[in-house]
Amino acid sequence: MSADKPFFYYSERFAKLLHRLRITLVFSTYQAGKLIFVSSPSGKALYKYAKNFRRPMGIDVQNNKLAVASRDYVEIYSRADKLALAYPEKPGFFDALFVPQAKYFTGRTDMHEIIYHQDEIWAANTAFSCIVKMNDARHFTPVWQPDFITELAPEDRCHLNGLVVEEGKPAYVTFFDRSDTENGWRKTQIDTGMLYDCQRQQPLLEGLSMPHSPTKIANQIFFLQSATGEVMRYDLATGELHCIIRLNSFLRGIAVYDDYLFIGASKMRQSSKTFKDLPITKTSFAGIEIVNHQTGKRVGGLSYTDNISEIFAVRVIENAEVPFMLTENDKDYDTCINAGDDLNYWLVQEEAEAR
Repeated sequence: MSADKPFFYYSERFAKLLHRLRITLVFSTYQAGKLIFVSSPSGKALYKYAKNFRRPMGIDVQNNKLAVASRDYVEIYSRADKLALAYPEKPGFFDALFVPQAKYFTGRTDMHEIIYHQDEIWAANTAFSCIVKMNDARHFTPVWQPDFITELAPEDRCHLNGLVVEEGKPAYVTFFDRSDTENGWRKTQIDTGMLYDCQRQQPLLEGLSMPHSPTKIANQIFFLQSATGEVMRYDLATGELHCIIRLNSFLRGIAVYDDYLFIGASKMRQSSKTFKDLPITKTSFAGIEIVNHQTGKRVGGLSYTDNISEIFAVRVIENAEVPFMLTENDKDYDTCINAGDDLNYWLVQEEAEAR
């Protein structure tokens, strides 16, 4: 491993792979209140960039948009690379820019995983134990719930956390327990989780250890058994379940690109009654692991020794090595105009103030 800073380490293969694929990893940490971008323009050193958010959790990147679920809203950022290249503060330095485009207020609903599908935003609404869509009419619109959930209430009954959407419908979800009482999942064992078929309203797999982050590749669903640090592969055609690798951390968050899984790893919360006795407690670390999903071999990784202790969601930004983001808290966010490929414009400060 090569040291970048005392609290941040990464393998040489980690940097080389990001550079070869020409991608940026973006991941959320609600513990630190940040959205973090990591890439390697040189293939040696890492480029790191972070923005502050209030309790960021689910994120998704699709069709030049970046969605971020924070404490009580989901924000949409649009990508404007021409504006990036012309950024007045550093012209020609950045190759990707995300600018604020829309905001959906959700209330304190613990939106875990969010997914773009057919230009709609879907979310696992953990507090209300259901799958929802975002719109401008209400805080959220419920579209599916497990058949054992008898009432939608902000009670986190089963800890529904991840989803796969197909053909405009929820296809598969993960949750911790078939519970219909407030915080009922916290009162059960760690091996009561399920991978659930939404349309058939029945489990595909039971007895899972805190499953998270279902992700479909072809006819296979990859997901994480967070409590045991296992990366799992389930074949929809044969029904076979296989652990492709075990990592010594609480796993949560998968991004898929090329032959690789980019997996979020978190340290254990020693103060938590729910998590303190898990089998990975003493050896856990926080960071990103890269695993080849064809071979199950670990390719490289990044780890934090301080400041960052939990990773929530992980996504890949294609064709970007030096990205940045403007939020409402940045002085330049309202001086850029993104209205199409041929209509991108930075207002000079005097023009902006005159308006």
